[in-house]
Amino acid sequence: MLEEPTGGEANDELRRDAMALSAADADNDQSLDFREFCALIQSREGGEQAPNELRNRFDALDLNGNGKIEMHEYLKASLRDALSLSVTRVLDLLVAWDTDRSGDVSRREFRRAIRGLGFDCGQREIDAIFDEMDADGSGKLDYREMLRKIRE
Repeated sequence: MLEEPTGGEANDELRRDAMALSAADADNDQSLDFREFCALIQSREGGEQAPNELRNRFDALDLNGNGKIEMHEYLKASLRDALSLSVTRVLDLLVAWDTDRSGDVSRREFRRAIRGLGFDCGQREIDAIFDEMDADGSGKLDYREMLRKIRE
C-alpha cells in the first residue's frame, strides 16, 4: 500500500481536486471531455457560466489539444493552483512529501505523493511533471525550484 502524504491545506485541496475529477468523469476514461468539464465547473462553482468562458478554460487545460483534459493535465493545473495561493503551501507540500526527511522531494517520493492524493496518472505522466519542476535536473525538488515554478 502506498503511503499517503499528510498535513497541509495544499494536500487537502489536491485530494479534493482528484476526487472531483473522478466524480465528473462520467465515462470513466480518466479524462474530461468538454461536457464533463462543464458539469465539473457547475458542481464546484455553481451559477451560470458563459459558454465562451468555459471553452477558454477548457482549452487552457487541454495542453495537448486532443479535446480532453487528461489526468496529468488536470494534475498540473491543480498543482499550480494549490501552490500559487501561498508560499506556506509550498513548504507544507515539501515537508509532507519528503518522507525520508532529506530536505527535498525525490522522484519516488513525488510519485508516491501524487498517487496518494488520488491522481491516477501513469508513471510517465508523473515523471514528466516532476522533470518540468526539477529545473536543475538533480532528480530532486527543493523549495527554491517549487517557488520558481510557481512564479513562472
